[in-house]
Amino acid sequence: MIEILTKKRKLNNTIAIFCFFLYGILGVFINSYIVSSDVARLVINVLRIGTIAYLFFDAFVKCLFTKIKVSIIFYVICFLSLLVFVFSKNYQLLFLCVFIFFLMFYNSKEILKVFISSKIIGIIIVISLALLGVIENVEFTRYMGTKIRYSLGFIAPAIASGYLLHVLFADLILHKFKLSYPKIFSYLLANFALFYLTDTRFETIIILGLLIFSAFFKKKAYYNFMVYVKRDKIVKALFIILPILLFLANAVLLIGYQNGIQLFISLADRMSSRVQYTIKAIDITGISLFGKKVDYESFGVVLDSSYFKVLLEYGLFGLFILLTIYCYIMYYSIKTKKYALFFVTLLILIENIFSPFALDYNYNIVVLLFAKTIISRRKTYVTKKYSYNCSCNIQ
Repeated sequence: MIEILTKKRKLNNTIAIFCFFLYGILGVFINSYIVSSDVARLVINVLRIGTIAYLFFDAFVKCLFTKIKVSIIFYVICFLSLLVFVFSKNYQLLFLCVFIFFLMFYNSKEILKVFISSKIIGIIIVISLALLGVIENVEFTRYMGTKIRYSLGFIAPAIASGYLLHVLFADLILHKFKLSYPKIFSYLLANFALFYLTDTRFETIIILGLLIFSAFFKKKAYYNFMVYVKRDKIVKALFIILPILLFLANAVLLIGYQNGIQLFISLADRMSSRVQYTIKAIDITGISLFGKKVDYESFGVVLDSSYFKVLLEYGLFGLFILLTIYCYIMYYSIKTKKYALFFVTLLILIENIFSPFALDYNYNIVVLLFAKTIISRRKTYVTKKYSYNCSCNIQ
C-alpha cells in the first residue's frame, strides 16, 4: 500500500512539474507574435488556464495531507488579490497566489531548474520562428532611424534580453553566484548577440556586470557582508524597507518634475521619457484602491516603471502586495544569510524602476521564490509511514 501511494505521489509530482514547465514556455509565447492569430491565442490561453488549474488542484490535495505552517502574510496577499479581482477584473495577482501556493510544496532547486529550462526553450523557439519567417520579426528604429532594432519575434526588442537576464538571475541563485566558465561564455555570447540585434542597453550592461562578478566571485566576501548587514540594525532596516524607499524616490521624482525643479527635470530627461509617460498615465487613469484595466496603447503611453504600473493596474492594494513581497524577501534573505537571493533581489528592485515585470511570475523568479520564504522548513504527510520532505533550501 505504501509503495502504491509513493508511486502515485511521484506521478502526481511529475505531472505537476511538467505543467509548471509548460506554463513557463507558454508565458514566453504570450509576449511574442506567436499569439498574433486568434486561434493561437485561444489555444495558448486554454493551455495556460488548464495548467494553472492542475497546479492549484495538486497544491490543494497536498495541503489536505500535509502539516504546513504559512505566514499570515500569504493569507493577507490572497485576500487583497481577491478584492482586486472582484473590483477590477485583473486576475494576475490571483494567479500569482496559485503559483505561490503550489511552489510551497516543491524544492527550491527544482523550481529554479524548471524555470531556467522552460524560459530557455521558450526563447529559442520564439527567436527561431522569427528568423525562419514563421512569425514577425518587427524592425524598430533608434537614433533618428539610424539604428535598427529587431524584435526577434517578441512584441518589443528588449524582451529577449530581459528574459535572458532573469534566466541568469535564477542561475546565479541556483549556483550561489558561482557559474562555470563554459556557462559564463555561453551567457556572454548570447548577451552580445542579442545586443547586436536588439540594441538593448540596460539588460546588456547588467548581464555583463553579473558575469564579471561571477567569474571573480569570492564566496567569503559575500557571506561576510551578509553577516555585517544582519548585525547592524540600521543597515538591516534600510535594506528591508528598500522597496518602499525606491517607490518613494520614484514618487518624489515625479512630483519634482511636475513642479519644475531643475534637478528632477534633468534626471527625467536622462530616463528616455519614462517620467513623462508615467505622469501622463496617472493623469488619464487616476489612482484607485483596487486598480483597473489600462489600455496604454489607446493614449500612446509605454509605462516601464513596475511601481507605478502596479499602482495603476492593481491599485493601492496591489502596490501594498508588491512592497510586502519584496520587503519580506529582503528580510528573509538577511535573516538566513542567503546572499545570492539577497543580491539578485537587490538588482531586481533597481530594475523595477525601468522594467514593468515586478510581479510577473512568467518573467521574475524572485516573486516565485517568495513561496519558500513564508513557510516552515519541513512538512510531513499525516498518513502513517508516509512522509514527504519539501525543505526550503534557497541559496
